[in-house]
Amino acid sequence: MAEYASKGVAGSGLGLGIAGTALGLLNGGLGGFGGGLFGANGAAAMAGQGAYQVAISAKDAEIGQLKAEKYADNVGISTFREALSAMDKRFDENRARINNLERVVAEAAVREEALKGDLRLLRAQIEGTYVPGKLVMPQDAICPPVMARYNSWVAPTATAPDTPAANG
Repeated sequence: MAEYASKGVAGSGLGLGIAGTALGLLNGGLGGFGGGLFGANGAAAMAGQGAYQVAISAKDAEIGQLKAEKYADNVGISTFREALSAMDKRFDENRARINNLERVVAEAAVREEALKGDLRLLRAQIEGTYVPGKLVMPQDAICPPVMARYNSWVAPTATAPDTPAANG
């Protein structure tokens, strides 16, 4: 990048220097070499031309620097855009991987639930609580709680007391 900036500034300075020298010579420089072609004479004209030449050279150097900076900025912007594009591509690849992993995890969860059901059935068969064709449910899964088979309630055995029927 610096190569371009220095070439631009050097090229501008060289071109302007040659042009300024030629104009100075034609305008009466070096003892009237050009014979005062543009109507100027002597050192006063040369001093005025020199001031203009310095100002123009400064402006041209500034223009060259601005062009070089613009080029450098454009290179930086294009590099940033390429990096951004590469990051977007990586993000898309990662999103695809994440979606694939989510699908695999969901399938594994479904398989796990099926295996848990198979495991419950196998346990019931081993424990002897499995009865083919009948629903056998553990008592702790029933709400309200199951009443115990043998409890403290006793059926009345005595006869009911005789009370006169109220036939009124």
